Amino acid sequence: MNIILKRTTMKNNIFISMLKTSGCLAAGALMLASCKAEPDDSTLYTFTGFTVEQYLAQHEDLANFHYIVKQARYDRILDSYGGYTVFAPGNDAVQNYIDSLYRDPEKAEENPHNGMEEHGTLAEGQHAELGWLTDSLCRDITLYHIAGSSQTGATPMTIMDMSSDDNAKNVNSLLGRAITITIDPVNGPTLNEVVTITNIDEDSETKTAVNGIVHCISAVLPRSNRLVGSQLKKMEGYEIFTEALEKTGLVDSLQKTKKDKISYEKADYDADHLMVPDDQHVDNYESLVKYTIFAESDDVLRAAGINDFAGLVAYANRIYANADQWYDYLRTNGLWSETAQDYVHTVSTGTDYTSRNNALNMFVAYHLLGYGLRNDVVTTYFNVVPSGRHGWSGDSYDYYRTMLPNTLVKAWTVRSQSKTFLNRWVENNNMTDDFESLGKSSSLHAVKREGVELNLTSMEETLNGYVYAIGSPLVYDKDVPQGVLRERLRMDWLSQLPEIMSNGWRYMYTNDVGKARIRFANDFFDDIRVYNGNNTHLGMNVRASLNTSSDKSYSLYQGDSFRGSGRADFAIKLPPVPEGDYEVRLDFTFASHFGIVQYYLGRTNDPNDMQTLDIPMDCRMDAADPRVGWTDPRNDESFEVDKGYTADKDLRNRSWMRGLLSLVRENQKTSDDWIVRYRTDQIRRIVYKGHFDQGDYWLRVKSVLTDNPIAVFQLDYVEFMPLDLVQHPTLMEDMY
Repeated sequence: MNIILKRTTMKNNIFISMLKTSGCLAAGALMLASCKAEPDDSTLYTFTGFTVEQYLAQHEDLANFHYIVKQARYDRILDSYGGYTVFAPGNDAVQNYIDSLYRDPEKAEENPHNGMEEHGTLAEGQHAELGWLTDSLCRDITLYHIAGSSQTGATPMTIMDMSSDDNAKNVNSLLGRAITITIDPVNGPTLNEVVTITNIDEDSETKTAVNGIVHCISAVLPRSNRLVGSQLKKMEGYEIFTEALEKTGLVDSLQKTKKDKISYEKADYDADHLMVPDDQHVDNYESLVKYTIFAESDDVLRAAGINDFAGLVAYANRIYANADQWYDYLRTNGLWSETAQDYVHTVSTGTDYTSRNNALNMFVAYHLLGYGLRNDVVTTYFNVVPSGRHGWSGDSYDYYRTMLPNTLVKAWTVRSQSKTFLNRWVENNNMTDDFESLGKSSSLHAVKREGVELNLTSMEETLNGYVYAIGSPLVYDKDVPQGVLRERLRMDWLSQLPEIMSNGWRYMYTNDVGKARIRFANDFFDDIRVYNGNNTHLGMNVRASLNTSSDKSYSLYQGDSFRGSGRADFAIKLPPVPEGDYEVRLDFTFASHFGIVQYYLGRTNDPNDMQTLDIPMDCRMDAADPRVGWTDPRNDESFEVDKGYTADKDLRNRSWMRGLLSLVRENQKTSDDWIVRYRTDQIRRIVYKGHFDQGDYWLRVKSVLTDNPIAVFQLDYVEFMPLDLVQHPTLMEDMY
């Protein structure tokens, strides 16, 4: 079932009215700029037990929080359908919080008392009053203390659900910001490191409503309302990098909190592909804008011989002075210079730090992402074959676009070390000299550069993004394009879309939203262009929850995918890769309800400037079709000798490749039958071999079918494999 991003008049089923009945979208629906907050009384659920709203109303010790919920007009929402997890602070906790807001010594001139109404200076012993809270502040507090959604399939979190393998997890709040949960050995679950659950020993039935669970907590959840740049400035011990961020002017690029409002014409079908009334649509919506900063502390910089701002300038000049020799984007496109009012193709080591081709500016820009990268989505073990099975290490990785134009930074979690590194460089990565193996000898994969350790637990969440501490200087020197990124670049499409990352939809589970899919407006994404209006329906698959049966789960790379339907005709921007010759592969899903698509490649999103790739791909056929020729490698006579390598070559001759040996359905990790290499429904297609500059490229996906308005399309991941590695004289690409 899909979540349809539209407004609807409620008839018999309230679950399709999430957008109308909430002041914002839960994690899994788009935030509305203006929508009705009042649900239809005539369709409220007839409950046999108590609701979350009734729980709050009946507990006098939660009266202050209940007042805030009512001011936010969420009391009626919590009295109807849904699956909500509510963290409710007691009366004293709320009082202490609003007192601290009103007395905040750091209050800004433009925001006195943090948005509370002015009532003079509080005398000693005097408290701020609930009535001084503005409606907007009540809304923010309310939404930050609630997770889940109004969808009937959404599942509230129990204490057991709050535990995780790595002893930390993030929960999406309705505010669009994360609640970080860690497990304290004494107090149990701790929220945002300082808040504990006070009714943890209470009988679960006494706090479990028919539409959710209420967890009473010791304090109002702390959150920073600073912008990401301001947060860094407030952090102790980051003076050098902060000065660089400010003097380059790049801090001014980190100011937005929401995208501009966009009008959106109605969708013409619902989750089951049925026509819907004309009034069922979204008029306008808002999308969160977030950023990410990787920052070296003063101590880290001093350890690298950088003692002050001047030292950082000298370091950046030394690293980037000759960057035009390996940063091909600079050579072919140039970086914009405010001083020259032109694109400059050489690096400046002068003192105009605001110029985009200045060495210090380039150094800082490579530390910034133009979207929010939360610590639980940097990499994932979801759907990853465990270490030791079939020779796999169990590592996970992804690539992210930085604000240094057309550059990538690689995040790699090394399972054996339980550490995450940026730009870790391992020699001959993805190459092997043995079948179903990383290699006969560890010397084949010598660590050329350990990488910059990313401290995931250091994440500081702000109003519009995240700040991370890193363990050594992060640079885009020649070893990045020529070493770190000279490998098989496999990138998930969703991690390349800023709107997915910043709005918290990456790695979402079905029990978070109650649905398997999310729908998006066709003009929602900056890096997607739809050419045929509402004939194309954009969406995504979310991760299947672990308590679902196997037929409800997906064997998708990292568990989720970009997915939609209709007579598709759209273009999506490709992730930037270093200049070179590549073999490009797309994941390919076979299913009877999919369609036939033609791919095109272009330097811009103008369809008239695109070249056709390959032949139309019929996703409805079976992998055993002679056009594909898939066979189970385990049945091949030579399997014990070459693990299917000979059969793989036969597939490659027809431009096909098997799925990944490192990918397995999450709830079937002990079964080889669910490893994607051994499955027929997800394989790879080689669609292009040729040269890429370090510039912009767009992939167009166009349906060839004209008689099937509901055919499904899917983009899970894309691979760029350097052609010289494909044709390596002594090594072969591994099967992972």
